[in-house]
Amino acid sequence: MALLRKAVATSLAACIFFVLVSFIWPNTYGAENLTFQKHISYAIASVHTLMVFAFPIVAVYCFITSIISDEIGKLIATKTGKQKAEIFVSGALHIVFGLIFYGAILGAMILLVMTELLLKKRQKEPGKLLIIFSFSLPFMLYLSQGLNNYF
Repeated sequence: MALLRKAVATSLAACIFFVLVSFIWPNTYGAENLTFQKHISYAIASVHTLMVFAFPIVAVYCFITSIISDEIGKLIATKTGKQKAEIFVSGALHIVFGLIFYGAILGAMILLVMTELLLKKRQKEPGKLLIIFSFSLPFMLYLSQGLNNYF
């Protein structure tokens, strides 16, 4: 069930990351001096583009590297006998894996660690509602492009 929590955390972290990136640096197609309404419109279009093309890559990459980081952290913690070593080694490996793509995924990896620690702290296993929400959120963000046509 730890893998389910990791999958939920990965989905939530990647969605939050892409929404933040889209609203901070929307693809404006070279336009300058945007009104607030145009900025929001470009940001929603950017979310759609990122969800289509980048979400699957980032989600799978973050999920796999997070499993690797956690397992290496657990291994080192059992070898040294210090439980705190697991958190530090796992966190450091998450950062290293986040830097591989020139730091582009670093924000997603940091959000993943924070989301997973929050889920772990709040509850042992994610509830059914959280599972449904986290796996449907990428599709809802993908469909948000339809709302962009009305603005």
